[in-house]
Amino acid sequence: MPSRRRLPFVTLDVFTHTRFTGNPLAVVYVPPSDGGDGPSGFAGSAADTDAFPLDRATMQTIAKEFNLSETIFLVSDGANDARDEDGSPKSPQWRVRIFLPHSELPFAGHPVIGSAVFALSTLAHGAPRGRFLAKAGPVELSLKASKADDRESDDALGIASAVVPHNFHIHTQQQAHRSSALADLLATHAGLVAADVVSLDLISPVRGVNFLAVRLADVDALGKVSDRKGRPSIVLDEGWTDDGGDGGSFCSTYFYVVESCSLTRTNAEDASTEAAVERRVRLRARMMEGTFEDPATGAAACAIGPFLAVTQLPPSTEAGGADKSAAPCWATGVDIVQGVEMGRRSELRVDVRLTPGLDAIDTVVLSGAAVKVMEGVIEC
Repeated sequence: MPSRRRLPFVTLDVFTHTRFTGNPLAVVYVPPSDGGDGPSGFAGSAADTDAFPLDRATMQTIAKEFNLSETIFLVSDGANDARDEDGSPKSPQWRVRIFLPHSELPFAGHPVIGSAVFALSTLAHGAPRGRFLAKAGPVELSLKASKADDRESDDALGIASAVVPHNFHIHTQQQAHRSSALADLLATHAGLVAADVVSLDLISPVRGVNFLAVRLADVDALGKVSDRKGRPSIVLDEGWTDDGGDGGSFCSTYFYVVESCSLTRTNAEDASTEAAVERRVRLRARMMEGTFEDPATGAAACAIGPFLAVTQLPPSTEAGGADKSAAPCWATGVDIVQGVEMGRRSELRVDVRLTPGLDAIDTVVLSGAAVKVMEGVIEC
């Protein structure tokens, strides 16, 4: 009888400093060889292999078993023992695969941030930098210590930042279907009325991941969002239905409220004199996919951040003035609180920089903390 493979795993609560809040995540470490056994297998040796050492069907089965919003699988790319010319260790690197219970995603924010915190703090023994190779592209990672100066408690392993792959897109064909989308939305969320809805925009952070971004008038309207089955009408632009994985696209509804918007001057060396203004935005948000509500949605943050960076915002509530806050800024920082209504408060941060001409997205950086909850071994 062939021996079963043993894969170490941990579960984390992501985008939080407090255990049992935030968004749960399963992280499965796939040793490149069968040398790892039990939780100690997390520190197994790196083998030089290009093929992901676990087949897709098995990974999908494991993700279904966890039945969390996402499960991420990590494998060392074999370069983690290498050193630069000066003898210092190179930044560790892992290949990753991200799964919903029933399908695979090319990118998702909360698995990347959670596994980045764990991989850098634990697998790489506190390395400050690293890299993930995801289906959507390479993701540069960094880690800093979590500080509890303004918190009653802080259980986080650290705060990770990820320079995420982006191919941000606003779907223009959706605008022609706004009336039907609004009607579907109000029928699904019976507590909402048309006056609660400020805008509807279909946006994508990368190809294959899409959000109907619904801006609501205030937090009271956000509380009226229900978990009834149903989705608004979605019309993707031509060429945006392929996700590189299952031949379809992920779509959900992202509700948000702009709580504040302010402008500050920045002294960053790479900002031109004309563009050296940074916009700071605070949002409250909820994400619904049918009857499922997500406590924290990193991919949606990576869509709404660029969207707010390139489109007009409401008048600034602080310094800067309404006319300036509505214009594109060189840098936009968005702090998002999500999951409050379902009792799993999550805190996300996304920073977006535009190109010098202020007409395209240059970088998108997603940040958040994570707390370890469980660890164990999967036999498969």
